[in-house]
Amino acid sequence: MHLSDAIVCSKPFSFREFLELEKHAYCVLTDSGTVPEECAILSTPCILMRNSTERPELLENNSMILSGIKTEEILNAFEVVTNMSI
Repeated sequence: MHLSDAIVCSKPFSFREFLELEKHAYCVLTDSGTVPEECAILSTPCILMRNSTERPELLENNSMILSGIKTEEILNAFEVVTNMSI
């Protein structure tokens, strides 16, 4: 399935492979509860696509952006990350 030149569909990764991808990512978008913790340790910007989180400390230290689940909210969060990277 081809979604976009910027999106690659692949088979599941091992944990080590996934950490390596997170480490070198421009930004990680996830709905996972644990991926934002990994991103915080790796200093990789993370957008949590949810309305709430079990990890408010990641919000308090700006390690994660809680975007919400609507397309516009996610795009706005990505724009924030993009502006932080300039």
